[in-house]
Amino acid sequence: MPFLIFLIPWAQLQFQGLIVALSALGFNLSPLIAVLISGALAYTYISFSGVKAPALISIIKDILMFGAIVVVGIIVIVKVGSVSDLFALVKEKGAPVTIGSTNEIVYTVTTSFVQAIAFNFALIVAAVMTAKSEVTVKKTQRFMPLYMLMYPFLVVTAYYALVAIPDLDQPNNAFIASALALLPPWVVGLVAAGAALSGILVLAVIGLSLGGVVTRNLVHKIPEKSQRKWVQIFVLFYLVISMFITVYVPQLMLNIIEMAYYGFAQFVPGLLAVFFFRKITPAGIISGIIAGTATAVVMHFNDINLFSINIGLVSLAVNFIVMYAVSMLFKNANQSVIPTAIRREKKEKVV
Repeated sequence: MPFLIFLIPWAQLQFQGLIVALSALGFNLSPLIAVLISGALAYTYISFSGVKAPALISIIKDILMFGAIVVVGIIVIVKVGSVSDLFALVKEKGAPVTIGSTNEIVYTVTTSFVQAIAFNFALIVAAVMTAKSEVTVKKTQRFMPLYMLMYPFLVVTAYYALVAIPDLDQPNNAFIASALALLPPWVVGLVAAGAALSGILVLAVIGLSLGGVVTRNLVHKIPEKSQRKWVQIFVLFYLVISMFITVYVPQLMLNIIEMAYYGFAQFVPGLLAVFFFRKITPAGIISGIIAGTATAVVMHFNDINLFSINIGLVSLAVNFIVMYAVSMLFKNANQSVIPTAIRREKKEKVV
């Protein structure tokens, strides 16, 4: 259940992006109307598309978005002169462009580590829940690191918006605003369409994945014929909650998204235990998740700083310790659960 809660900010982020995309396409709508339209489009798409359609259309989406980000980033560099020139302009504006202290370095490194773990776990869930085979999961994860190539171009574009678009009302609009300033209108249309398609597809994948988790794992004895209906009901419930938070409590997003990263990371020790460690018990895994999540919540809302280490990494360490301690204290001498990696190795040897 915590995993389902932690995924709410992802939908909220997509709705925020859809609002920006619709505005760039010339639809000057209020946030409420834009979110309602976006939610209706997402739910309709999810209800009729199934699993294969998002996978196929995501190829077009990725080409549009990746191409747009790279093109805008390159145009920025050419227009300014070089990356160093851009950083010099940003520094004149008073914005920081370097890490100045040891504490900042520690926090930056540990934050990058935690977010890498959490982000990859959040994305792999959708692949695991919808993949038809192990080969499909491997193919999906093999190309995931390529997405990181676009981040330097996004950073460059964000700095350009800071320098060249002083009247920018919201930071979320930095990329679209830069695209509007640098690209011809028809290209901006493609960029906005790609952004809107991206938001709807992410909502579709998350919704379908969560629907599958609920109908197959959390709620038992649902007949197979009724599972599609219950998936649609749960997806609608999930979208409505996310839409409500987006429109009426948008300030919660920063807190929730941070907690989501901390929360996703807490599932990593359990996954590693299932795959590799024989001595870890289910009670240990559950206890570790609870202890790690509680540590993250307490530290976050009480502003507790431990040597500038990211809260997610501290809570992850607590998770590991509690998981191992509980497993050792309450281990079952007759436990016959074999880690997945060892079980597969034995199977391959037999074959």
